[in-house]
Amino acid sequence: MKIVTLLYMLNQFPESSKDNQQSQALSILHQLSFQREKKIVDNLTFLSATTDNSTRIMTICLEKARDRSSCTIQLTSNIDDLDEIVYEFKLIARILK
Repeated sequence: MKIVTLLYMLNQFPESSKDNQQSQALSILHQLSFQREKKIVDNLTFLSATTDNSTRIMTICLEKARDRSSCTIQLTSNIDDLDEIVYEFKLIARILK
């Protein structure tokens, strides 16, 4: 609770969120469209939600390699134990190879 109070003292009104305006066209560096990439991330985030607990927050980032040969799934959460989810994602990745 102390952290929330300190943050409030620093900035009472957080900045409004902004839409990410991405080009609809595929660039030379991207193999997936922005919409397709977002759909993959949304699905992976859904799969990582292993509980109905609304205080547990899961976020996913899909990072594509510069040479377009692979991608990295980055997972963050406000819980400590991610071992089971990481293991399950590795199984999914092996199937998709």
